[in-house]
Amino acid sequence: MCSSDLLDQKSREQLDADIGSSEGRELLLVQSINMTFEHPIFGVGPGVFAAASWDERKRSGINPGNAMVSHNTYTQISSETGIPGFLFFIGALLLSLKYTLSDYRAIRRVDSDLAKSDLYMLASISAIAAGIFFLSVGYTYVVAVMFALAASLSRIVKKALPEYAETKAFAQPIASPSISGQRSGIAPPRAAPPARTQRVAPRRDRQSGPGKKAL
Repeated sequence: MCSSDLLDQKSREQLDADIGSSEGRELLLVQSINMTFEHPIFGVGPGVFAAASWDERKRSGINPGNAMVSHNTYTQISSETGIPGFLFFIGALLLSLKYTLSDYRAIRRVDSDLAKSDLYMLASISAIAAGIFFLSVGYTYVVAVMFALAASLSRIVKKALPEYAETKAFAQPIASPSISGQRSGIAPPRAAPPARTQRVAPRRDRQSGPGKKAL
């Protein structure tokens, strides 16, 4: 192997180290933000940021190095799916935090086990919200599973609350006897016929006989 090949290999290794350092991450972050504003509606496409950023660095005269992701889930979503996709992602994250916190406050005096589950879920979502600032995991199952678990836990907590049981019992309609009889297959009871009234002949005054005075 000649010296020029060694120099080229060292240069590539140095470039790879630079692109993975804090300066390289900062460059990728700036590129992802710029792409968000350049393609605000649809973005550059899911999973396309690495190739698009590499082409941009090459066109600007900078040694492009390797194709790298943005190392930030928020800017990954915004640059690849546009501002609408970013808003949907942030909305799902904030709603998961909001409902988990409100469910914890509502259930902590009713069911301690569910309250602990809400507390653990709140801590997990908060940790993920902070950790994905340094990772590109927007299309992995990690974030989606956390959103699904938060929604499922919120549903379980609402069913355990006394207010939910009272509201459900109050909302159930009361079926009429005819409808309930038809559904159960039992004929509804017939109404009793009206009572017959006996007709009384009008009383006639007796005619007085001969020698008798009429009263």
